[in-house]
Amino acid sequence: MRYRKSFNEYVKYVEKFDSSEYIGTGNPNAKILIINKELAPCDDADQLTRELKNNNSDWKENSNKSLGYEDVCTYDAEDSINTYNPLYPYNGKILKSERSGHTWRKLQILSDMIHNKNAKRADDKFDFHNNFFLTEMSSSPANRDAKSDKRCITARKEMILDFDFFDEFKVIIIAGLGCIGLEKKNGEPTSEIEDIFDVTYRGMEEPVKDQRYWIHTSQDNRRLVIQARQLKGKIADEYLSEIAKIAKQYISK
Repeated sequence: MRYRKSFNEYVKYVEKFDSSEYIGTGNPNAKILIINKELAPCDDADQLTRELKNNNSDWKENSNKSLGYEDVCTYDAEDSINTYNPLYPYNGKILKSERSGHTWRKLQILSDMIHNKNAKRADDKFDFHNNFFLTEMSSSPANRDAKSDKRCITARKEMILDFDFFDEFKVIIIAGLGCIGLEKKNGEPTSEIEDIFDVTYRGMEEPVKDQRYWIHTSQDNRRLVIQARQLKGKIADEYLSEIAKIAKQYISK
């Protein structure tokens, strides 16, 4: 599997200038980018090394081998859950291993809805990574200071703004950044999203009470940016379904 040229260039840039910079997980050739607020806090040093510190070197190895999703899926399931690869993290992990409100569970529901698949059962494996590329606006999971978090987010916005890779997705879902870094005025997002992604604000939807999302599109209406709540906890399936409906329109363009 050949990754996008822009992705390989991004991996090389990170390696050269800051190999500790977090790149992300999932399929670099996907049509949908998910930008979350930050990596989950973690006190496990081995897990931090596996998921964060090795992220760039793992992507470099994947790129050199032209490793694809199907290649990772050929790992023996019993062993692969302990074999971490950012292309398909913890291959073999099943839904019931995470609580119902966990972000992975919500992302799996959203992925199945967008791609017209039946809802996964508890014993089914996660596979949403094949359909999304995921990154974080802050790559400092241990940093809980709000001011420092905001500085991290500002730096990451500059990274995203500067690289073609992030401009090539048909759909971008920005999750959980409503109150930090992408502040609202009078209930609507500022033009910050418009400046970063070259889109125009089109309106707000509230499919479920107190669960809103904001829509932005490119001038030619071929690219969609959605500002959403954090995709976890009590987010309703109806909320995810409405996001899926509009996302499907754009990945087919």
